[in-house]
Amino acid sequence: MSEEDRKGEEILKSSIKIVDGHFEVALMWAEEHPETHDNYPLAFKRWRIHDRACGKDPELGNAVDGVIQDMIQRNFCRLMSADEAKRRTNKTNY
Repeated sequence: MSEEDRKGEEILKSSIKIVDGHFEVALMWAEEHPETHDNYPLAFKRWRIHDRACGKDPELGNAVDGVIQDMIQRNFCRLMSADEAKRRTNKTNY
């Protein structure tokens, strides 16, 4: 077993737990603190395209809103505060 495999197995074994009837484990990154590239410009451009489409088609807008509300209720995502939205680090990803 390689060093990376051993490290991954250690992370898996030490982090596994059951939350609300589902297994939850930590992410097994190759690096301890991987950096992400700044994808804000691309994410903002995509949001503008979707926002315009939803403005033209209220049914689509309602469907998108329903999906987002479901994701928030399931704790897959959350709304950010204004201060959080201003903060950008090498770990920020949109």
